Amino acid sequence: MSLVYVIEDELSLATLYLEIMKRAGFSGTMALDGNYALVLLEQEVPDVIILDLMLPGLSGLDVLRYIRSTPRLEDVYVVVTTADYMAGHEVHELADQVLVKPVHIDVLRDVCLRVA
Repeated sequence: MSLVYVIEDELSLATLYLEIMKRAGFSGTMALDGNYALVLLEQEVPDVIILDLMLPGLSGLDVLRYIRSTPRLEDVYVVVTTADYMAGHEVHELADQVLVKPVHIDVLRDVCLRVA
């Protein structure tokens, strides 16, 4: 079973994304801020991360930079979700996929299933 981390500060969205991924066969957990995301990433290496850029504490961009600079996380597939089109464009080189909110849940699920 593939492991997904949903890193999203809006609880309702994080819960929705995680539920959709679990129905698609993933196991997973969520972090509601960037600092807790790093705690999770120290414990286990997920297959996929769904990452919001606008997070309290450590930003999503900082989390993404951490992921890309950590060798044991180099194979993690990162799907960035953001309401800010320009911010999404700026991280396109670091992320494997960028989805602009509102994200259609079927698209999110299908993107993650392709790599898991």
